[in-house]
Amino acid sequence: MSILRADSIRDRAGTGAPDFPNGLTGNVTGTATTATLANTATVATNAQGITGTPNITVGTVTGTDATFSGNLTVNGTTTTIDTAVTAVDSLAVDGNIITSAGRIGIGSDNPQNALDVVGDVKILDNSPRIHLHDANANTIADVSGGFETFDISGNRSTYVGAGMGGAGGGGTISFGTNNTERLRITAAGTAIFKAGLAEKYNSISGNLASNTNHSIFNGNVIAFAVGDTGTSLTINFTDVHATLSQHEFCSFTVILDPGGAGKITTVQIDGQSPAGGLKWSGGSAPSAGASGYDVYTFALQKYGTAANNYIVYGAATNYD
Repeated sequence: MSILRADSIRDRAGTGAPDFPNGLTGNVTGTATTATLANTATVATNAQGITGTPNITVGTVTGTDATFSGNLTVNGTTTTIDTAVTAVDSLAVDGNIITSAGRIGIGSDNPQNALDVVGDVKILDNSPRIHLHDANANTIADVSGGFETFDISGNRSTYVGAGMGGAGGGGTISFGTNNTERLRITAAGTAIFKAGLAEKYNSISGNLASNTNHSIFNGNVIAFAVGDTGTSLTINFTDVHATLSQHEFCSFTVILDPGGAGKITTVQIDGQSPAGGLKWSGGSAPSAGASGYDVYTFALQKYGTAANNYIVYGAATNYD
């Protein structure tokens, strides 16, 4: 085995580093300042002072207060980073961005909030639990298979059980304010109101003769400010067919001033006459009240899927 010892090695001219055509292997210590290295070198320690753009295969690198600048690309698999990272201007992982402003973007390269997620979020755990707190560490949302609590503007709404369709609570949902239950929707779909129920009514500035069409979305109670003198009036309830399913009901209340003659004789549903007919309480159409107000109630029964598969049950009472 040959051993070469020298204080320094130069090229033939004595002005530069020598060339190693078969590469340089083994351990290199000290300071390497050459700009041209072999394509692959094994550098075990002290890879300081390397200039140029060499290709280096490194087993272990130990740096003390080392500073790296420029762009760094790491290929392959990094299995362990056993150190603390104190400052990163921005970090991109498969297109997901962490910025120096403390924002994380998943599916977004320009997050505007602490966390921006573009796309669906799916939790696959059978019993996920997520806690959200305000600045005072108060719980504002507690998710466990479904929302249990949710806070809106300081008024706490409570979801009882496991939420919609969850196994834990059988699908029952409750809403409340100030930690008191106000509304419960059972798994079967029954709505139970724990306090008073206020219903919106649609106030019409004219009369029925000039305002025949009335959407279910505007309220199920309709009041006319101007009296009707026409002897045969038609009312058309709209947006009903697309809203109701087969074997469902809805009801309307109509308040009008009959002027001694005006009365409703025809009811339509989305412009269709009910195939099942208009059935009046008492067996015949009511007469118009001589004065005051006539209050009509109409119950719409949807017995089929066709646009005219309805029976309408009507009744009228005069209030003077």
